[in-house]
Amino acid sequence: MSTPIVVNEWLIADLKGDNSSQKQEETFLFLKFLEKKCDKIVIMRETPLFHKLHKLMKESDPVIRELSKFLRLKIILNPSKCLQLDPIYTELPNSLSSSVSQKDKYLFQIHLKVKGSLLLTTDQKLWGKTSNHPEVNIQLRDEFLKRYLQQS
Repeated sequence: MSTPIVVNEWLIADLKGDNSSQKQEETFLFLKFLEKKCDKIVIMRETPLFHKLHKLMKESDPVIRELSKFLRLKIILNPSKCLQLDPIYTELPNSLSSSVSQKDKYLFQIHLKVKGSLLLTTDQKLWGKTSNHPEVNIQLRDEFLKRYLQQS
């Protein structure tokens, strides 16, 4: 069964090597494994992540350029690997809205719109505030990738 995975800016920071070369490698392995599985990532147009994806493709570093090329050609432009949504303007449920900062609301709008999705984050504070909400399936990047990559 396919799992739609909502990602945010950690994906870009990892691919750029901002979070360490180990995380850069893990994230690339994640993308390669995702390409082979029936899972897909979910992004929304006109969000910070969407704009950073396009900016990533203009990086001058050859390693980052190759990583961004893989991301673009094998994931982003492949409809079976990436679901791209138009902006969502629906409000979050009150119980969840009070737990989420304005800058992160779009992630939960995506997550709630795409049934069966998983929200993947590096933000432990965000995870702590929202993981107890029954309508939310949020996981931390490190623990998730450890399990996900072991399946390969």
